[in-house]
Amino acid sequence: MHQKIFCPDIFSRSKPTFEIVSSEVFEKISQVLYANFAITGKELISAEKLSGLEINSKNFKLTIGSAKFALKSTNKLANIDICNEQLALSQLLLEGGIPCPRIVRSIGQALATSHDEEVWILSEFVEGDYFAGPYSEFMAVAAAIGKMQKMLGTLNPKNLPRSASLGSWDHTSKLLSEFLERKPEWSTLFPSKEYESMIREHETIARTFYEVSSNLSHLHDHVVPTHVDLHPHNILIRSDNTPLFLDIDSLQVSNKIQSLAFATYKLARQHVVSENLQDFPHEIARSTKAFADVLASNAGFQSSAIASFPVAANAEILRRISLIADLNMHHNNPEWNSVLPMHLSALHEVPLLFADFSN
Repeated sequence: MHQKIFCPDIFSRSKPTFEIVSSEVFEKISQVLYANFAITGKELISAEKLSGLEINSKNFKLTIGSAKFALKSTNKLANIDICNEQLALSQLLLEGGIPCPRIVRSIGQALATSHDEEVWILSEFVEGDYFAGPYSEFMAVAAAIGKMQKMLGTLNPKNLPRSASLGSWDHTSKLLSEFLERKPEWSTLFPSKEYESMIREHETIARTFYEVSSNLSHLHDHVVPTHVDLHPHNILIRSDNTPLFLDIDSLQVSNKIQSLAFATYKLARQHVVSENLQDFPHEIARSTKAFADVLASNAGFQSSAIASFPVAANAEILRRISLIADLNMHHNNPEWNSVLPMHLSALHEVPLLFADFSN
């Protein structure tokens, strides 16, 4: 095995960190608050930006008077009607007992508001740490995800966006086929570091691609509202050790099996990192299966539904690898190359994590 596995990654940082914003950003936030929430600059005591890998959004921690709030600015392509639908859904979840941030409505009673061509969302700030992976947290998160999915399955919002992964396998397959066929060109298509990694992992990528392509029937079913990005930094563990789900942008229509399988992979690998289980394959497999069983039980579907998790998780991993390959092959764009090693490692981690799942 060439790729290092179960190493701490970008999602292994356990505590959110913030940095003070510039005076220009502070002034812009003050304008947004005054225009949309009737909060004056004098009431805004401090504004801090969340540090870390935030590609498509900006997240701020605000102190307004004696209270703390979270302010999120989405990218300029965001559709405010879609944002409001996602926010309304998150508040339905909250009312149904699913832990989500409580949204602060704007002057016009909207959940999301537009200002300077950006969409802004204000919510109560919740103190807590990111999901780190200890077993008690791991099982609590499994139950909470299951309960959230059960409730989402009963709702039928009209304007939720479709997940990028939904119905994507034909495109993924086309990209991966081209990528593998063009192996002789890899040295000119990719930077040397990525080229060397992919040469080492060529057989693993090809084998996994064949296995997923041969077991795709489940990927066309179970299309319902789902949180499509349940990684460790989108789950906050509060002071009472209960989880709270972040990132309402990820409430989308998707294949729930693929989304839940990938979430199980991301959270289970962090559990392995946290508990130092790298040298205990039986415990790795046992704890992942226990997580999936608790999730399935609380979601209200039979445990047999999780038998397809290994293939579904690999389908999502291959989709992400194919997008990185596409950027390099067709656009000379290495923007996402930094996460390629993480996805290549995943192809080795999935068989260990899901070893106790029957096909």
